[in-house]
Amino acid sequence: MRIVDANLNRASEAARVIEDIARFHLSSAPLAGESKQLRHDIREAPTEIGASRAALCQARDSEGDVAASQVRSGRNGLLSVATANFSRLQEAFRVLEEVSHDPSKVFSDLRYRTYTLEKKVIRLLARRKPEVLAGPCVCVIVTRQMVAGRAALSDPMEFIESVIAGGAGMIQLREKSLSDREFKEYAAAAHQVTSKAGALLVVNDRTDIACAVDADGVHVGQDDLSAEEARRIVGDDMIVGASTHSEEEIRRACLAGADYVGFGPVFETETKKGVGPAVSPDALQTAQKASSVPVYAIGGIGPENVCHIRKAGARCIAVCGAAVSADDPAAAVAGMRDTLHK
Repeated sequence: MRIVDANLNRASEAARVIEDIARFHLSSAPLAGESKQLRHDIREAPTEIGASRAALCQARDSEGDVAASQVRSGRNGLLSVATANFSRLQEAFRVLEEVSHDPSKVFSDLRYRTYTLEKKVIRLLARRKPEVLAGPCVCVIVTRQMVAGRAALSDPMEFIESVIAGGAGMIQLREKSLSDREFKEYAAAAHQVTSKAGALLVVNDRTDIACAVDADGVHVGQDDLSAEEARRIVGDDMIVGASTHSEEEIRRACLAGADYVGFGPVFETETKKGVGPAVSPDALQTAQKASSVPVYAIGGIGPENVCHIRKAGARCIAVCGAAVSADDPAAAVAGMRDTLHK
């Protein structure tokens, strides 16, 4: 009974550590909920083997535990903490399997659940999200058709090089009219440029193209795949962004595993039709409170009004026309980025 009691406590404590890492560090409601349910099932498990909590407490002898005074070694970072606590969970369940009469195999089932949960949590902790996501950051949305209409820098790769030189931390490719082969070749060339310059490349909507060229991420809209579906396709190592227009959509995107959300349109925009009326900079403040990931303001943003975005507390913006229509795209991006730094 002492062995059962000690290992149930050990497992429950380890599950709580993992739950808090998922909740507060990873900001993942699904993983926090899975960890919480595991902890609840651990507490209910004694009934499966006919051991009441009262009987377990009665058998407890903390003062007489010969290992109670042993000092645990420190952990180096949350990845180390999570790894150690998953080991505690699995070892505890294995001991419980060995010493208890468990015809329902409850502890075996719990142990195998931890293997799946461990894979999800450790992969997210091991994955280093680019710091640029948190800002200050200017994301420039690029379409070949718009860039081709410029008098100068009409080559998309030259344009991308220019805005990155001006401080753009992320490039989003948005193409609706290219064939799959054309888009893949175009995205591959863009990725060479962004990788060399140290910027991120995100492909709008097309998870297949993003995976094919090993882009940094994919961005989905409300009419595209959900962030959760995109995550299943691209895996844990790729960034997933999602377009949102309300607090509810932001919460859904965060729960689905988005690494950042675009929110807007903040101002009236001619670039993208049919996304509804402008939401105003005030709504941007509310959006940031509702989000557990970086919020990128989008829609009608340019050098003349980016100061209002900064006053609303935002540090990330996504622009298209403001860069494409500028006489000097690099200077336009640099100016907006400087404002976000203030």
